[in-house]
Amino acid sequence: MSFVRRVNSLLPFQVAIAGRKRNALFSVLDPLFSKSTHDDVIATEFGQIQLDSAHAPERWLSYAFYNILNYYKNSELGQYIAQNAHAGTTFIDVGANLGLYALVARCYGYATLLVEPEPSHAAFLSRNVAVFGRTVAVALSDHFGTMPLYYEDGNSGATSLVSAKGYQQGTDGIPVRTFSSLVSEGLIVNPRDVDLIKIDVEGAEAQTVAGMSDFFGLGCRPAIWCEVRGDRSGRAPGSCRAVAQTLEEFGYAAYEFIGGERREANASKLSDRGVFDMLFEAR
Repeated sequence: MSFVRRVNSLLPFQVAIAGRKRNALFSVLDPLFSKSTHDDVIATEFGQIQLDSAHAPERWLSYAFYNILNYYKNSELGQYIAQNAHAGTTFIDVGANLGLYALVARCYGYATLLVEPEPSHAAFLSRNVAVFGRTVAVALSDHFGTMPLYYEDGNSGATSLVSAKGYQQGTDGIPVRTFSSLVSEGLIVNPRDVDLIKIDVEGAEAQTVAGMSDFFGLGCRPAIWCEVRGDRSGRAPGSCRAVAQTLEEFGYAAYEFIGGERREANASKLSDRGVFDMLFEAR
């Protein structure tokens, strides 16, 4: 499989972990390779990534790891990390999926902490802690408890605490904590070292940000990159306003980061969109 990855890396395509491009390539590549062929590792500068080919997102890494990594490096968030990383500080990836943004952050000198509730993704990250960093297998919200995850068919990366049309409820509950509890429970040892937080929680972003108040009370004001939802979203419509309002109360200004440039943003004026990213930095 390393040969396939190398060949794909020479082709001019970049892809995310999920989506129609991935599924189309699966339909071509899967029949060509037996399951045993996939039992493979990927070498990185931080160690080897151990793969489980039965898990479709990991099998996709076995085919196109370099194309996928380049997709994340060249994304808007990847460009922001490249421009603003401070080596020796910490990047926290909330809703880490398979940890590609955390890996990009490590490439630029960040220490990392990942938060990922989906069991198969959390297992992958924990198996590969040397590469991605420590993973906390919980969902974040504004309260403590146990809640079900909701799954989109064929896309385990779109799981959420928030239900939506066409999504199925998982059979088991998962633990729910607040971001601030990561500090009180000692998982963030030096909160003032946190430099950048990425939040991608598929509709639970307003509750996740609301659960950060005690963290902000320590005087911490890292940059926050958050996927939010406008009024056209089918899940948690209008979360962009709630997220912006909470963060503005703690002294943050809202921006979009497009084409490598930061632009001031107003959540209310952006609310006619569907799903999009916003950047928040302390004034």
